[in-house]
Amino acid sequence: MKHRGKPVCQVDDLNIQDGSVSVRFLALHNTVKFSLSELAQDHHVIDGLPKKQSAWLGYNCGKHSKSCCTDLSQINSAMGDAYHLYSIDRTGYLYYIDVETKKTIKHYPKTVLTTNALINRFSNRQIFYIGYLHGISTSRE
Repeated sequence: MKHRGKPVCQVDDLNIQDGSVSVRFLALHNTVKFSLSELAQDHHVIDGLPKKQSAWLGYNCGKHSKSCCTDLSQINSAMGDAYHLYSIDRTGYLYYIDVETKKTIKHYPKTVLTTNALINRFSNRQIFYIGYLHGISTSRE
């Protein structure tokens, strides 16, 4: 749901107390309110957000609403992804494959989220999920 690679919506507000997210659709000039769990299931909206907002929402889902993430098969279903997520181990390392070179790479979710070069190679759905994993890990601390 991106127009020529540009975001078509953006997050206007996140209310942690009631778990709601207001998303503004840029072309329509309107705002729609979602719950965190509704938004996590709406791949069209996640795909339409700027990548850093996708990561930030995923993080908040993991930290504040553990029931809002989808399975990994749906996250990797977007065509044209540079990486393919496939595992996370007990220590928190995230494993993924570079589709072009077929090499396995591992990083902590936080490393991916704080490295622009990595963020830009993942799809919005994947970066949402990585944010979600990091949110879960920080909620345990």
